[in-house]
Amino acid sequence: MENQPQILIIDDDPTVRIALEALLASEPYVLVFAENGKTGLEKAALLHPDAILLDVMMPGMDGFEVCHALRANKDLSEVPILFITTLDDRESRLKGIESGADDYLAKPFDRLELLARLRSITRLNRYRKIAEARQKLEAMHQELLISYDKTIEGWSKALDLRDKETEGHTQRVTEMTIQLAKV
Repeated sequence: MENQPQILIIDDDPTVRIALEALLASEPYVLVFAENGKTGLEKAALLHPDAILLDVMMPGMDGFEVCHALRANKDLSEVPILFITTLDDRESRLKGIESGADDYLAKPFDRLELLARLRSITRLNRYRKIAEARQKLEAMHQELLISYDKTIEGWSKALDLRDKETEGHTQRVTEMTIQLAKV
């Protein structure tokens, strides 16, 4: 269950929520529902979903406002958002994309098209998360190497402090070893 992508569906129409649940039931997704923009934002902040299916026309906060709020939240700004709405005119589609949506699908939507788009955005999001994890791992690896070098250097200096006659000996041996290795 942990490896399954979480999909947050924000739509005020219970019929649409039920239809999406039935449509996506056979897919490997964990579905979470919100009936309005405010609740959707709260659930998104709590869950950090892998994708959000968002209606535009909702009471209170419309989908464009929700999308702006999601993009303004640094923890949620990278979550893929797919608008699913009855607004299918060019101006609405452009406004949706400009508000930060990654994709736009008009209702009534084609079942196969929705599945293909959802698979695509969840796959891309998974790749983005893998790349971020790899960058963090590489940074931690570099920090570990620096710590290791500092520890060896500290031990070397501690050995030198033990005896004034051999002070600097370890450093000289290290420098000679490095020079020999370069030859």
